[in-house]
Amino acid sequence: MDRFAVVDTPSLQNGVDLLRNRNVGAKLGAFDGRVAAHITIDHTPCYITSNAAYIPEIPPSGPDSKLFVRQDMRYGPDDPTLWPQKYSHTFCHLGAIPRQPTTEIGRLALGMMFWNPEREDFISPESGKTITRGLGKLRQRQYSKLAGAAEILLEECRKYAETARDVVQVFPLLQQTLKLGLERLQSVPSTYQRMVLEVTNLQRTYLELKGLLDYVTIYKPRMDNPASEGGHPEDCVGIFTDDPVIAQLFNIALLPCWLIRPLAAFTWENILRVVEPLEMVGVVVLEAADGYPSVPVGANIDKKMYSLHLCTRNAPWYKNPLPSPGAVSPPADAVLDPPSTAGPSRAPEHSQSSRSENRSPSPDLYAVRSRAGPKLPAPSYTQQRVSPYAAQRQKQKELKAARGPNPNAKVERDKYVHFDRPDMATAIPSWETALAGVDRAKPPSFRDPSKAVLKAVYVFPEPALLISAEHEERRQVFLHHYEMIRDALLYRMGDPDDDQFALTVQQWRDVLQGKLVAQGKAEQRTVTIESILGPAIRACGLDPTQITFPVDSSAIPRTTRNRARELTWELAELNFRYELLALDIAASRLQRSDRCRDCFPTRKMLGMDYVEGKQGFAAISLAERHPYIFRLAMLMLDWIPRPRPACIRMAERMSKWSEEDMRKLERDVTRYYTFCFYNVFGRAAIVPLRLTHEFGT
Repeated sequence: MDRFAVVDTPSLQNGVDLLRNRNVGAKLGAFDGRVAAHITIDHTPCYITSNAAYIPEIPPSGPDSKLFVRQDMRYGPDDPTLWPQKYSHTFCHLGAIPRQPTTEIGRLALGMMFWNPEREDFISPESGKTITRGLGKLRQRQYSKLAGAAEILLEECRKYAETARDVVQVFPLLQQTLKLGLERLQSVPSTYQRMVLEVTNLQRTYLELKGLLDYVTIYKPRMDNPASEGGHPEDCVGIFTDDPVIAQLFNIALLPCWLIRPLAAFTWENILRVVEPLEMVGVVVLEAADGYPSVPVGANIDKKMYSLHLCTRNAPWYKNPLPSPGAVSPPADAVLDPPSTAGPSRAPEHSQSSRSENRSPSPDLYAVRSRAGPKLPAPSYTQQRVSPYAAQRQKQKELKAARGPNPNAKVERDKYVHFDRPDMATAIPSWETALAGVDRAKPPSFRDPSKAVLKAVYVFPEPALLISAEHEERRQVFLHHYEMIRDALLYRMGDPDDDQFALTVQQWRDVLQGKLVAQGKAEQRTVTIESILGPAIRACGLDPTQITFPVDSSAIPRTTRNRARELTWELAELNFRYELLALDIAASRLQRSDRCRDCFPTRKMLGMDYVEGKQGFAAISLAERHPYIFRLAMLMLDWIPRPRPACIRMAERMSKWSEEDMRKLERDVTRYYTFCFYNVFGRAAIVPLRLTHEFGT
């Protein structure tokens, strides 16, 4: 049965017969109606006429109206992709949004944008492979359908933007939201309900962007052309209006329009049919979803749309979790912009090459303040606490110094040297040489020496930590435990509501050992471990006391050597990508994550496929590595530490590259990167690695 089927109703109400001027053979104008309906608004009899074949019910709107998620993870009659809204000059494209198709051809073209995910479309890891069994991703087949349609639309938008004189502000916003929605679906594990919400957000964004593109390229030109021929409206959502001018424009553009007028104003209009308004019940889901707060929007359509866009994640879901270094007076040859009180830019990011984009220095950009950990206490010079044990501790230090180093003490691994083991991913020669060549004799110059030194912290476990234990059994425990918590860690980084703080090596070691609950003297150290896995555990509705973690070493399956290489490569890549983002923010004072992601083949921050272990910076061919090295070099043109290598400064002007030129640029870029990271964060950078084995072995 057609959900949009119409039912005839008596034409005479309140003494007015809407069919009294009926003339089937006459051409209909903007104020006539293929159909009409009697309605009442605020106790006033009114009527609606339309160039469409049906009359939808007017969506509820009043001072107490609220926007909320319905049980199908959509927004019911408040969703402009599901139900017509009142006309808005700000969002005039809403009427051009494609309507849910009712024909087979239409369903082939747009049906995926109205598809509802089912449980079988949610793929979770095998039982026993993760502690968060409620996390998973959208089935790849369905994702590919959504992504394919989205990529085609984004390409059409790109071509339009290249030739358009002016691009409305919402255009890049919707493009950015669509891109981020695709990334989240592919990269970040989520619960089933959140996965459905991400799918519906992506579908709604696609449809609105499609409507906007069609409006500016098809329907607005029709409105501006008075010679346009009339006809039946196209299969779009349409709008309600009480403005005769808007009704005429939409009629010229062949867009559905429902013109509302007081019944007393009816005079000469030619109406062909009087029908009952189509009710929302049975067409859209009205029942509210549990656990989602409502947003007051009132009767203002613009406020409703702004709120709807804010409810859809239109900002990058990845953040910079590394603590910022203390502010310093830069070297004499460094050029700094004056501080601004404007704060970070909230505008959508783009991947243009201009180095002036999104420049938003903040007065506390380099302050030691971060969600990555507690605030560092300011030194006090007015009060001196005298410890009764100070003299005893000083004596113990002197005795220890007199005894000399302990020959049995563990020697800390040199993190500037590649940890070469058979189960470690392979080093990339240029990055390995650059890291080993960092001059550590000089203290980091980008940090205020009067400030407390920040601890060496990592966004994900350091790759070598998985396989650096002396005993094979302990290495197998770390490898298996990482696989079990991997989804929870990725969920944490993709959760916009979570504090994405980095951890020290010892804290990550505690995680990999399975120390999830604070105990005894270790409480201060392990309390953060509980919190990093907590968001995923709570999202899955799991009881932490019922989770089998840590796993008894006797029950741990052996991780193959090639699998260990894949896991260490993944950790190196995850750390490197977030460290590049953090370093670029600190060294350039710019917010431009899109350009950072351009340095990687698939532009992902999370969820990389292992095939990337042979692409980008890890490619065997110098010619294949060069485009990514060049993009990183272009980022470095804005970095403050000077002087930068001449090869990087000249790269922007070069059009032809010899093999020697490419090799020299790679050498200088990798050296400059590792130098800058040490200079800013005071530790060795995690550099990319390479996979050399055949996948599946």
